[in-house]
Amino acid sequence: MGKRSAKNWLAPSLAALLMLAPLWSLLFFESADSENIDPSLLLEAGQNTLLLGVGVLFLTTLVGYGSALAYFFFDFWGRSRFKFCFLLPLSLPAYVLGFIYLGLSFDWMSSWVSLQGELWFLITVLSIALTPYVFFFSLMGLRSISQCEWETHLLLGGTSSQFFLQHIWPKSFPFVLSGQVLVLFECLSDFGAASMINVPVMTTMIYKLWFDLFSFSGAVNLALRYSLVVFLIVVLELWLGLKQNRQSKNPRT
Repeated sequence: MGKRSAKNWLAPSLAALLMLAPLWSLLFFESADSENIDPSLLLEAGQNTLLLGVGVLFLTTLVGYGSALAYFFFDFWGRSRFKFCFLLPLSLPAYVLGFIYLGLSFDWMSSWVSLQGELWFLITVLSIALTPYVFFFSLMGLRSISQCEWETHLLLGGTSSQFFLQHIWPKSFPFVLSGQVLVLFECLSDFGAASMINVPVMTTMIYKLWFDLFSFSGAVNLALRYSLVVFLIVVLELWLGLKQNRQSKNPRT
């Protein structure tokens, strides 16, 4: 049994070592070159990245989960094509959507508004591109709810809000969380849309260090620090998932 468990851990351990291999580059590359970028610009990029992640998460969850609830529980005109509409943004990368909307703004709105360099516009573009992830993940969670549960809840004198809090949200939360993590990863790793709209974020700063300032060591150092955020998000996701599993197994606690 011990040999078998050791073999099962061998492949994940090797994969983890390969994924952590870039961290060893800190031993070989000096970080002094990262000071070539103005600290105030790095601070602005960090703030923009934080606001970008929070804004995109809020909009994608609000629109994606709300649309999934409406699609699953209500019968309305155009419902058969409603799901197909969420597939359309997946056919275009976020930077292409940004390019299209920027082109439309130059043609129609250039006289009274400029979208270039606007953080709220970048949040809107990425939310449009990434909302389908939350929508389809939420649908998978909602499909685990049966009509029998709803009827039983009504027979016991429960209300719609109680059913949502006690059944719908706990069962759909792990799926919504998976969609949110995917959205956040896509958002934090975006470079094309941010550079197209000209909003300084951490990815554009890494690119600037590498190609504009010719500082490979500084770019590596900044990228590794930025990767620490991704690691913390993964840990938070695992913690929330384990906590939700424990609550679902022990609903009284």
